[in-house]
Amino acid sequence: MFCPNCGNEVVSGSAFCGKCGALVAQPPAGASSAPDERKGPQAPAVVAAPNTASAAPVVQKSKKKKGGIGKAILALVVVLVVAGGGFFAYSMFGNSSGAPVPEAGPTDRSFWMGKWSGTLVSTETMRSSPNCYGGEAQEMTLNIAEISEAGRVSMDVTLLYHGHDASKLTADEQTVPGDSVETLSGVTATFDPAGFTAAVPMAGDEGEVKIEVRPAQGADSEIEVVVTSELGISPSIIDTYLLHKQ
Repeated sequence: MFCPNCGNEVVSGSAFCGKCGALVAQPPAGASSAPDERKGPQAPAVVAAPNTASAAPVVQKSKKKKGGIGKAILALVVVLVVAGGGFFAYSMFGNSSGAPVPEAGPTDRSFWMGKWSGTLVSTETMRSSPNCYGGEAQEMTLNIAEISEAGRVSMDVTLLYHGHDASKLTADEQTVPGDSVETLSGVTATFDPAGFTAAVPMAGDEGEVKIEVRPAQGADSEIEVVVTSELGISPSIIDTYLLHKQ
């Protein structure tokens, strides 16, 4: 049998020309399903596996715990800020006078009981000029005779009362007319370890002497006594004494 295309002799039983490859005869039944030998072995069909990844459930991480910790930290920060702000506000405005906050003195009443004495350490008048220096050499005595269970203080005091008009001072003087050394007996006050005060009117309505007793700052065995002489018609004169236990 010869190829109708190129005339080459074709081997009997061949369906294609061995020279030009033309079809020279119909392949027998079932031959179409056979693999084409010219094309070499055919790769087996690959069946794709189902995409199980797309069907897998998506797991989301819970943020609840993280968020709870964050809120707790934020709340703590807010509390600290508010507390700090409150302390700052108190330190700025709570003591607006600028005066030092007095410290509580000894609560043991035996510390206060007894006789104290000392000299004047400063004198001033409410007027800026002239200053009053009268009585700088004067000593003061304070005898605390009793502090009752109810807190009543009874004391005797010897001090210099400025009975002169401070506005008329013209020079620095130890004493001036009108000043007098006064002994005041049975002066009473209400006990307070931070300090106690008594006011005594002078005879003849000439004025008043105010006595403030308090622990001396930075000293364990001293007290400070501030005596204010008020004549009524002149600026007050303030004497400060530092007393020691006798």
